[in-house]
Amino acid sequence: MLYVATVIDLYKTTFGKLPDSIDDLDKLPTFDNADKLNGHQVKTSCSIYAHPTGSYVLACGASLPPAKDIDAFLGKAGHVQRFYMLGETETLYVPGAGCP
Repeated sequence: MLYVATVIDLYKTTFGKLPDSIDDLDKLPTFDNADKLNGHQVKTSCSIYAHPTGSYVLACGASLPPAKDIDAFLGKAGHVQRFYMLGETETLYVPGAGCP
């Protein structure tokens, strides 16, 4: 998941916003090649939930919990990138740069 988070950061740097979905990563010119070279099945196994604050939650290998559960989690999440269990799903939380 940390690899995917790095690719998402590259997308944000390149396009000035978080991707709306994992499929948006295809817009990066080298993503398809990097995905094949690294053996990751990012597009088929990962999901992203981007919050308007710039924070996001990433899950790979499992479906994201419902949006209402993620919003409730984001309301009490800290300011540090780390892994969390949301229900039965391991997720990576990445706070936005301007998160209080």
